[in-house]
Amino acid sequence: KCSIFASKESKPDVDPVLVIGAGLSAADAIIAARFRSIPVIHAFRDTLSTSERLKSLPVSMYPEYHKVYEMMTDGRNHRLYRPLAGYNLIDLGVRGDCNKKRERRVLLRGPAGQIFGFRVSVVAILI
Repeated sequence: KCSIFASKESKPDVDPVLVIGAGLSAADAIIAARFRSIPVIHAFRDTLSTSERLKSLPVSMYPEYHKVYEMMTDGRNHRLYRPLAGYNLIDLGVRGDCNKKRERRVLLRGPAGQIFGFRVSVVAILI
C-alpha cells in the first residue's frame, strides 16, 4: 500500500480506489469513497483544462465539488486522497493464484515518463 494511506483513519484492509478523470462523475466517485473512509488515488490529465467545470460551479451551491477541485490543485496533503496530475493509465492487472489472495495492480506513467505501480481495489474510469 501507498504510505500516504497508512493512517488509522482509513480502512486498513481496503486498497485504494483509483479514479481516472476530472469531471463531475470523477468528483462524485471521490466524494463517495472518502465519505466511506476508502482511500483514493486520483489520476487526471492536468489541473488547468480538465477541471474547469468543477471550478466554474457556484461554491455556495456545490461546496463538495469545490473541495475536490481544491484537493486537485492546492498541492497539499489531504486525508484519504492523493492527486496525480498529468498521469496516464498504462496497465491494469491481477496477480495471484488460487492459493493466494488476488492483488489488483495498476501502472501509471507520470508527467516526466516515470512508471509507478499501485495496488488498488477498484478502478473507476470516468472520462
